[in-house]
Amino acid sequence: MRDARDSRRPGVLVAVGDLVEDVIVWPAAPTRYATDNPCVVRRSRGGSAANVAVFASGLMPARFIGCVGDDPVADLLTSELAGHGVDVRVQRRGRTGTIVVLVDSAGERTMYPDRAAAADLGEVPDAWLDNAALIHVPSYCFAAEPAATSVLRLLRRAALAGIPVSLDASSRGMIEEHGLRRYLDLVESVRPAVFFANADEA
Repeated sequence: MRDARDSRRPGVLVAVGDLVEDVIVWPAAPTRYATDNPCVVRRSRGGSAANVAVFASGLMPARFIGCVGDDPVADLLTSELAGHGVDVRVQRRGRTGTIVVLVDSAGERTMYPDRAAAADLGEVPDAWLDNAALIHVPSYCFAAEPAATSVLRLLRRAALAGIPVSLDASSRGMIEEHGLRRYLDLVESVRPAVFFANADEA
């Protein structure tokens, strides 16, 4: 593993987590239960970690690490990510995850995630951390196994190499499902240099 302080090459922001398909639904009127509801539906690249990698790629070298399905949806998503200049490193198995996002009239989102293969990330090769300057991890990574254990092992190796970590709280729902005490223990074990949380999550 290359020391993150090696200045011979520009450091890479490494985002670890989900690359999924977002199905975004904008209802045209208040929901009518048990019948048809007019709406507009759009599909797009989703996943907090994948989005961070895309945003970062305009400022510095960026890499995405995750697990996607062995299916055509994954082909499209990984190609789109690479088209933004992101170095895409993925494991492939099963089916690609999908998140249905309902957007209300005030712009608030309600999400129905089916992470599928995103939760199946296995052991990450050391080479995938080459030249890492920072590792960014959404808390979604710790919602299910085997991804939770794989990412914790990756972060332990990063700590030994002196690579700092940023951690995103991800969502209030994720924290509640994880359990507050258990989640605080997780944050303490990760010891992030930067912790992102909105007011609700905090």
